[in-house]
Amino acid sequence: MNRRTPELDAVLERIHKKLIAKHVLLGEPATLQKLRAFESSYRVSLPSEFRHFLLKIGSSCQWRPGSAPFVAPLLDCQTPEKLALPFPFENEWIWEFEEEPSHDIQEVENGTFPLAGIGCGIGFHLIVTGPCKGEVWHFSEMGIQPCCPRQSFLGWLEKWLDSDGDADYFEEYPYD
Repeated sequence: MNRRTPELDAVLERIHKKLIAKHVLLGEPATLQKLRAFESSYRVSLPSEFRHFLLKIGSSCQWRPGSAPFVAPLLDCQTPEKLALPFPFENEWIWEFEEEPSHDIQEVENGTFPLAGIGCGIGFHLIVTGPCKGEVWHFSEMGIQPCCPRQSFLGWLEKWLDSDGDADYFEEYPYD
């Protein structure tokens, strides 16, 4: 569903105020025409919260000039050809512990949009296809997993802002 609601508007306004208070550099909001062109070009429908953020608040975010973005610009997507492919996971996959990988490593970035890299091959991706569409997942050289508790884009972003970019997204993770 792509309709804005009063609740969504309130969350967007709260996040926008936090971004302004922290002097976050915002890219110009996307135009509906550019967003539709992007989605059409890559055959994907972006999650509703993300679309509304891009249209109302900004097309990217970064702490200061020259720093890595924590909401990457759409056109910076490194694997646009994989955006429309189905994201095949619903649960974590930590391949570091597997002698023979149980999944095809080439599918890991299918249906994901990289939001933020935090160094050493670690980052956060927005899932844009499949059953987990709209969630933000943690990606590393060892595996992938949803943030815990599972976070939507706006939930992830607000937690990021509230922690000044040092959020614990695994505070409740039930490691087996």
